[in-house]
Amino acid sequence: MYQVEFERIQNEFNCKIPFILKELLMMTRHFNDESNGGTYSYSQYPAHWFNPIKSWKKEGNIVRISNCVGLVPNGKYNNLLLLISEFSSEVDLNYSLFYPNSSLFKIQGDSFPKYCKLDFNRGFAYSTSNITSIPLALCALKYFTTIDLSPRRISLLISRFSPDLFSNKEFLWKAVNIYYKIGEQIPETLLNDRDFCLRLVRSHGKALKYCTKFVKDKEIVTQALKQNGFAIKYISSQYLRYNQDLLEIAVESKPFSLNYVQNSTRNFKSMVIKALQNMKEMTTIPLFVDNDEFLQDKEIVEIILMKNPKLMEQMPNIWRECRPLARKMLSTKSSITGFSQKVIEDPRFFKMVAETKPTLLIEEKKDTSKLVKKVMNAWGLQFNHRDDEETMTKILELARKNPDIYSFMLQMPRFGCGYSDSLRFTFLKEGVSHDPLIICNKRVRNIVSLIDLEQQEEILKIFLNNRDNSKTISVTLSFDKQLLKKYALEGYKKGIKLCKY
Repeated sequence: MYQVEFERIQNEFNCKIPFILKELLMMTRHFNDESNGGTYSYSQYPAHWFNPIKSWKKEGNIVRISNCVGLVPNGKYNNLLLLISEFSSEVDLNYSLFYPNSSLFKIQGDSFPKYCKLDFNRGFAYSTSNITSIPLALCALKYFTTIDLSPRRISLLISRFSPDLFSNKEFLWKAVNIYYKIGEQIPETLLNDRDFCLRLVRSHGKALKYCTKFVKDKEIVTQALKQNGFAIKYISSQYLRYNQDLLEIAVESKPFSLNYVQNSTRNFKSMVIKALQNMKEMTTIPLFVDNDEFLQDKEIVEIILMKNPKLMEQMPNIWRECRPLARKMLSTKSSITGFSQKVIEDPRFFKMVAETKPTLLIEEKKDTSKLVKKVMNAWGLQFNHRDDEETMTKILELARKNPDIYSFMLQMPRFGCGYSDSLRFTFLKEGVSHDPLIICNKRVRNIVSLIDLEQQEEILKIFLNNRDNSKTISVTLSFDKQLLKKYALEGYKKGIKLCKY
């Protein structure tokens, strides 16, 4: 009966009913139109917490489940929000449910004998509840972990729900998966049980910390490392010395687990290389390679820079002068970040950059007045201080073979000031189609202000149609104000907020 109703609501309103709400619905009589066992009171504003499920309705983007509570689908998760409070503002219902120091919450589950009465009355210290529902207790645990309570405090609060929960193996296995530090509250009799500990570390590898009796049990240690490589910090270096396969398992699971391994360990360098290769992203140099020996190693340095070229700034100076490394970085990652001016000014290297990705030179050379001349010479063109449409036509032909040239030229001072309207518009139109966000550049905004309204509209359409919609962004543009208003809704649908410069 319940599942059918849940599926009907979810299909009809295109939403997902949160698990905790399903639990509360089944604990009360909300499948019966004539009864409503659940009540919610907020200070002096008492109100029914939710209506019978058959009377739910959708209003705009909110599924209204009572006069004061709404279910808000947001694509990935569904949030429960109080729509009315004594402060006339939205209040997170989870706060009211699990931290009732400032609210009153009461549910009576008399329609289902397997659930005991749940009664929160201004603080857990006065709670007389006896929750036998493990899922509901786990929901409470999830919330407690977000408000920075100690494991001991959490265990005391949950024990007030039901004193037997911390002897319930099923609950403990699931609880450790949510918050492994709760393991310190597990009774010693259970932690001496090998089968229990095996299941425990499969739920969360770092729970090995509390299974001290089994830190040399190969099967338990292996399962812990497979689940979470950071469990390696609870294993002695002597044990790892004779079990190299465990180190490989840890690195495969969590590359940064090498931070807890001594670099004197056998085959440590090969593990370092494997860990670096397994990292999806790298924002700083990992601790396990932050030493002179590894940062002088060409193979290791190349792997780090391939993950994040900006880390060149943290490398020893010797690599800033390395031309072979600069050429490799340019060819594989299109980056010359951090290399010395001596390397960048090298004629052969400069020509290589100018022909492949000239915009990189803008980042490295602050003075752009002489840059255009040098880059054009690298392209085999003669620089002329006067605006030369013939030369610009040749640059346009080069840009059609290498689109990065559009972005480079559009960011140069005085570009477009003396060229014909048609040439300037063509260059801008093709440039925006290849790099939509170039339209936000200060100099490009100046160029946009020089074209007529009809051309501005065409450029704006190209921008909206070519931008990657994976991220929501806010852009400041120099387009006509009425034009931005006209396309504001279309931009909003594509995750773009259009703002007037």
